Amino acid sequence: MTWINLIGKDIKIIESKNPNMKNLSGKVILESKNMLVVKTSNGVKKIPKDIVKIYINNRVIDGKTIKFRPIDRISRR
Repeated sequence: MTWINLIGKDIKIIESKNPNMKNLSGKVILESKNMLVVKTSNGVKKIPKDIVKIYINNRVIDGKTIKFRPIDRISRR
């Protein structure tokens, strides 16, 4: 599951070291090695991958497991 392309997917932050990010939800519009850029109802938010757990496609993913560039995750399958 950690190899999927996240851009265009709807996500929800279910756990975060930053309490302001908990329960944040929206559509991923950009992804880098360390960040997700998510379009929410309140604007665009930058989310560090290593401090969150994400709910996507009926699964929970620890952000640390996807802390790679999207192209690098494909080779880690």
